[in-house]
Amino acid sequence: FRTPGDTREIAIERLIDERLQIDEARANDIEVTDEAIAAGMSEFAARANLTVDQFIVAIGQGGVTEEAFRDFVRAGIAWRELVRARFGPEARPSQDEVDARLLETGSEGGSRVLMHEIILPAGDPATLAASRARAAEIARITDEEEFKDAAQLFSQAPTRIRGGELDWLPVAGLPAPVQTAVSRLVPGRVSTPVELGNGIALFFLRDRDDVRSASPDDVAIEFVVLTMESADAATEAAGRARTCNDLFGIAERLPEDRLRRETLPMGQVPANIAATLENLDPGETALLPDSPSSLVMFCRRMLDTEVVLNRDAVAQELVGLRLTTRAARLLAEIRANATITRLE
Repeated sequence: FRTPGDTREIAIERLIDERLQIDEARANDIEVTDEAIAAGMSEFAARANLTVDQFIVAIGQGGVTEEAFRDFVRAGIAWRELVRARFGPEARPSQDEVDARLLETGSEGGSRVLMHEIILPAGDPATLAASRARAAEIARITDEEEFKDAAQLFSQAPTRIRGGELDWLPVAGLPAPVQTAVSRLVPGRVSTPVELGNGIALFFLRDRDDVRSASPDDVAIEFVVLTMESADAATEAAGRARTCNDLFGIAERLPEDRLRRETLPMGQVPANIAATLENLDPGETALLPDSPSSLVMFCRRMLDTEVVLNRDAVAQELVGLRLTTRAARLLAEIRANATITRLE
């Protein structure tokens, strides 16, 4: 894999990690089935557009045994299952956290696509020529079931077992040649063959979903305005409140019209309040310059729920980041508590 650095030292460290991961998984009653290992080996080999047998021959030429490959896959699967079981529930983001992420990174517009794929081998010249001929035949398919049958028969990708079915994918995240081929498709059609390194790819478009970018009008602001008897009372209330709900307790004995909680698009927020909110983060308060006895608290930003956004993709990204962080922390703790003896 052209790993930089001292590959022997890196290999030793990774083998130690694998042993620790397997031991921790077993301590938590997690065992990986032979079927899961076989599927994992197939998926890994497919990244190089090879079958498992071809991959084993290739790594064998570099001195790597089938048993080492199998142990590597077993450790990876066991560790993923352990991390998901231990941290999965707490890693799921709330809707507010997804909104915050979208507001932080920007909600990307464009399109996402739902497709089936077929990946044909393209190794030596004879294989490449045969795959090109087969790809030309597959490109003429107009029936989804026929394409799925072809995927099960000919595709080298792990998705072949389910007829090449893929989840929703953002077009912007696809390799440039695939983007070009897919952008011209209409549902029910097959793409032109796309040559990608050691494989030839074809895609059957099932559906397309246009994703509109969020504009400032799509962002709503939730805030609370509380009017006290004096500026000093307002300052004291601002110091006591940590959340917008706290202000309701503070205003309990005041006339109802002294407190109002609103959620408005940013463009509809009164100018004097909007100018103050611009300098606040959620949970912060400030006195209104033109009314010192009134304070405003910024509750939260929200995206208009009618805006079509790929929220699932953002949520999955957050889950992935959190699980990766927690997994690294857990492995570091296990290593710190382990007795590791290296026999040279």
